Amino acid sequence: MYLNTASVTGRRDCVNNMMIDYKTFNSPELISNFRQKGYWPGKTLNDSFEEAVRNFPDKKALIQDDRVVTYKEFKRATDRLAAGLRRIGIDRGMVVSVQLPNCIEFTYLQIALARIGAIIQPIHMPFRSYEVESQLRFCEASAVVISPEYSGFNYMEMIQEIRPKLSHLRSVLTVGGRISGNDFYSIEEMCETGSSDETSAKEEQIDADDTLLLNFTSGTEGNPKGFLHTHNTIVAHSGRTAKVLGFRDTDVFLSFSPMTHTFGHIITYFSVLSGGTIVFVPKYDPAESLRLIEKEKITYMQGTPAHLIGTLNHANYVADNLKSLRMCFTGGSQVPTKLVKQLRDEIGCHVVNAYGQGENLIHTMGSTLWDTDEKMFSTVGRTMIGTEIKLVDETREKEVPLGEVGEICFRGPSLFIGYFKNPELTAQTRNEEGWFFTGDAGYLDDQGYLHLSGRKKEMINRGGTKIYPLETENLLHFHPKIDRVAVVGMPDARLGERVCAYIVTKKGQALTQEEVADYLNQHKVSRYKIPERIELIPEMPLNPTGKINKLQLTKNIADKLIEEGKWQTE
Repeated sequence: MYLNTASVTGRRDCVNNMMIDYKTFNSPELISNFRQKGYWPGKTLNDSFEEAVRNFPDKKALIQDDRVVTYKEFKRATDRLAAGLRRIGIDRGMVVSVQLPNCIEFTYLQIALARIGAIIQPIHMPFRSYEVESQLRFCEASAVVISPEYSGFNYMEMIQEIRPKLSHLRSVLTVGGRISGNDFYSIEEMCETGSSDETSAKEEQIDADDTLLLNFTSGTEGNPKGFLHTHNTIVAHSGRTAKVLGFRDTDVFLSFSPMTHTFGHIITYFSVLSGGTIVFVPKYDPAESLRLIEKEKITYMQGTPAHLIGTLNHANYVADNLKSLRMCFTGGSQVPTKLVKQLRDEIGCHVVNAYGQGENLIHTMGSTLWDTDEKMFSTVGRTMIGTEIKLVDETREKEVPLGEVGEICFRGPSLFIGYFKNPELTAQTRNEEGWFFTGDAGYLDDQGYLHLSGRKKEMINRGGTKIYPLETENLLHFHPKIDRVAVVGMPDARLGERVCAYIVTKKGQALTQEEVADYLNQHKVSRYKIPERIELIPEMPLNPTGKINKLQLTKNIADKLIEEGKWQTE
């Protein structure tokens, strides 16, 4: 089974016996350009890791609670783990699923699996039997790594329940608990007591075009897709990003995003490529985060705007205790102006806003390091060196003029090689010139800055007028009574859709639809964009990666209208 439909031939990588051409939809000219300009330097994750170990053997690499691991100890543990994985039959091209919170062992697995050429496949912690079984079956995972019990849930019972249904699942590995039984193994025991002799005896030459990561989209479209990255597409990209942002070996990294999500997953690459230190927070907690920033002198912090807002709004927040921070990396959309100003003016911290998807990591990036306030607050930045974007109309064949909304297309060396087991979808989202159609909408200004309008599928069609929710949401974020807001379309018999806003108010605040309308009118918002209904809720429904689940909100308002007799499905 092939992921490519292009006529380009070349070296093929094997993922669970499925042949994948890394040149999928990249022309020979593009690939030659990536190599000649150093965008694909031909280095694997293990190459970069070995270099960090040589340069910083006794430096702190990993910190979790009272555990401190130096780079030398990091290498010893991952050498043993790689040997242990091979000993139980895990080898090149096999998929190993990992359902763990952010922890040291997750990082060990990233390095060890990359070293033997196996593919890491993260599974979100909130997933239960239905989702986990489906994902393990789809990926044909040879092994799965879990915490036997975490946050009140018994993951071992879940795996034991679904394992008989998965003939390809050879082994279950655990972190944080010793489990006896056939084909059950402890990661800690492998790392602590194993031997690395078998690794060197069976060393293979892992290529930078080998598949490194199989991960899934957030599922906001209702149909999560498995995307594949190689060492070249993801590690080389992380190295360029680290260089652009000036990461150094004195940096101490803290990520609030789960390592099962691509944004959180790459924290390891950032740190290893710069010789820095990672501090782990298994589960986001604003009070604990504030404590760790002060204690460990965190210099670099990353997370969604919601993570950062929650931390800075906590009762324990004291700006002077966070002066070690020199950079905050966030993304997804325009960062709220208030958040940027608070980080910059109160703490003295630069803010980086990266907009992208798992498929290509970063479309564009903006920063207070180099952008004006006007650009930082109204755009999602410009493309990184070596990457390109363009905006096309609904036919996907014609570029739209500057200032006109179109679908965002991306091309560059960090683009994924294809969707796992879905060559048809790969073909639908790529063209022969190497452009990837993102499904997002926006427009470019005359300076090359991208203004994000939102997901095409989130667009509200009100009587033929297109409304992108992001613009209204960004304005309402500044309403003094509003904590969080999500704008969705609600069905309407006459117009097709109308605008509805789901709102979480700040503690103790009441809010009416009239107040919302008045506020938007004061900002001279077009009348058709103003919500015609608001729903006040105690908290936003989130998907496993921390994004607002708009599908759930859209269904909720449709169900409410049906109950009220204002809408019928037939």
